[in-house]
Order: sequence, then structure tokens, then C-alpha cells
Amino acid sequence: MLWEFVFFSTPDYLRVDVQGPFSLERQIRMFEEITTLDEWQPGLPILFDNRRLEMFAVDTQIIRQSVVIMQKFSRRHPATKIAGLVATNLNFGLGRQFETFTEIEGGTGFRLFRDEAQAVEWLQQPGDDDPA
Repeated sequence: MLWEFVFFSTPDYLRVDVQGPFSLERQIRMFEEITTLDEWQPGLPILFDNRRLEMFAVDTQIIRQSVVIMQKFSRRHPATKIAGLVATNLNFGLGRQFETFTEIEGGTGFRLFRDEAQAVEWLQQPGDDDPA
């Protein structure tokens, strides 16, 4: 799993372009790297562009562990909204499971989208957890 960080302004957000086979260990590293970036500020919305992320070997247990990883980050940065962007039906289905487990565990300001413009719009809406 590889990623690239891209910062945008007007509107302000961080896009993380993710590709390759999913890995829990790499997900942990990715979240750790975010906070070391010079441009990072707590509360900056994050869009994970997972359209090139490969999820073929992912099951429910891995999704639950992935939620725990994101929630640890979100609890340290509660003002940071996070959106996931997917393209394939497989990734959308797995992403919906991720979204549901996140809500069951208390929610952390995460929503899943297929449309980038809608994701960015949602990220910019303060305190609104419902996708457009």
C-alpha cells in the first residue's frame, strides 16, 4: 500500500491518494505520517482517495481493525472530518461496512463517497455528518 499527500486550499483539505494492496500495518504508518507533515493542522479535513486501493483480501475482521486504527487518529484529532472516495462496487461495499462499524463504535466524522466533488463539499460543511 502506497500513498501520496496532496494539500489543497480554497477549500482547505488534505487528499491522500492511496494505491496498491491494503495493509493494516501500512494504514497505521499512513496515519502517523499525516501528523508529521509541515502543512498538517488538527481539524484539517482529509479525503482518502481509495479509487486505486486493492481490497481483494479484506474481510470483516480486517475492516473492524481498520476502524480501530482510524478511530485512534480521530480521537486525537476530533475536529478532523474524514471522507473516503471509492470507485468499484467491491470497495464501496467494504467501505459501507467500514462506515457502519465506525458509527456502531461511536462515530468519528467519517463518510464514504463515490463522487469527489460531493466528498469535498461534505468535508467543508461544519458539523454536518450526512453526505450530500
